[in-house]
Amino acid sequence: MTTQYTKLFDRVVKSKRVSYLLTESRVDTGEGVFTRFGVAIEMEGGEHAVAPDLYGDRPRAEAFVGALAEGQVTPVTLLDIAADRLYAEEFN
Repeated sequence: MTTQYTKLFDRVVKSKRVSYLLTESRVDTGEGVFTRFGVAIEMEGGEHAVAPDLYGDRPRAEAFVGALAEGQVTPVTLLDIAADRLYAEEFN
């Protein structure tokens, strides 16, 4: 599996620079190569979090990254927010 990171947004949150990145993972299963998209957040000072392989299509993943940047989400809450979003998408 290989994972590529693409920075989509930079924001200043609590006086620190926060970068919002799209992750793109490619997995070769032997029957084909599959691409999955997720998100990473990096905060000035070294704090970071990754929620990989959330979506099978890039536009949905990019929209999620945009929503995180708009809400100024920090690494400490990323996994909770990702879980809540996936649950809401599945059951609403």
